[in-house]
Amino acid sequence: MLDLNYEEVNKIINEEMKNDSVMKIVTICKDLLPLFNKIIKKCEFLPEKRYEIEYENSTSLALSYLKINHQEYYEEAKRMMDNNEIHIADYSLDNAGCDSYSGEIFLGNNRNISDGLTLIHELFHHFNLRPFNRFHQENTISRELFGEAISIAAELDFKRKLEDKSLLEDAKKFEIDYINDAIDCIKKIKVELVLLDLYSVYGKIDKEIIKKFIDNNEDNVFGPIVLEEAESVINNITEWGSNLKIPLNIKYAIGIVFGYYISDLIEEDNNKWKIVYELNTKLYELDFNDLLNIICPLYNNDTIFDSFYKHYEELKKATTI
Repeated sequence: MLDLNYEEVNKIINEEMKNDSVMKIVTICKDLLPLFNKIIKKCEFLPEKRYEIEYENSTSLALSYLKINHQEYYEEAKRMMDNNEIHIADYSLDNAGCDSYSGEIFLGNNRNISDGLTLIHELFHHFNLRPFNRFHQENTISRELFGEAISIAAELDFKRKLEDKSLLEDAKKFEIDYINDAIDCIKKIKVELVLLDLYSVYGKIDKEIIKKFIDNNEDNVFGPIVLEEAESVINNITEWGSNLKIPLNIKYAIGIVFGYYISDLIEEDNNKWKIVYELNTKLYELDFNDLLNIICPLYNNDTIFDSFYKHYEELKKATTI
């Protein structure tokens, strides 16, 4: 049983509702609710998979992929390696990433295909961080949300073009993790949207208000939630940084779901990479909805869901064979 501090969470929600950036993200989440509800209704967590094949240097595979498919990115990766701006540890690294200010990339050495996938992912972040490094401008919602989608689309393209079929099969592990992360993030987003809505109506939230909502939630835009999920999310709000987690969760929900859609567009027409390259260095300049219209011109909830669900079904079948 969680000992929840409702007084503290009410203070946090009150402050977050004054934050324009957070509330813009909340608006985006509300616009995506039909898509999110459809995913939650049709998709469940997949069984986890382990990497089975030891591969000492999958970063070399990533570089070969870049050289064939993304020449400018390959040349930048080589320059960074020559200048010791890509750091590869001798061990597994939980916090691999691209430094927001220096642009340097830090990788672990897991000795499997994940190392190559991570290099691809972080290199695409490096390119959309370069304007930030140059002008020290403030990070934007568009960069946070679509930067992740572009990096994930690049990972998926790299995986799709692996010639070693055993490695291709092994790489399904990262996709399963992404699918499960997307479902988890969407569930948490929905709960925080409910909490914000209840706070707007009642001026506070407490256990009784939440239980009342859950008992009478057949007809609402949020879809069903369960008390245990709500209490877990409330606990995270107060225990991890004293803020709403919607900005973090939507980053990965959109990144994964839209990453699959962008990857599918590229698979249909490889020339779409030209658009993605240009956008990847202009994410700071464009509004989120403008980005949607450019990168997903036929965007609607059904097309995005169909793309995600197709891959979900393929992975679900693979885990049950």
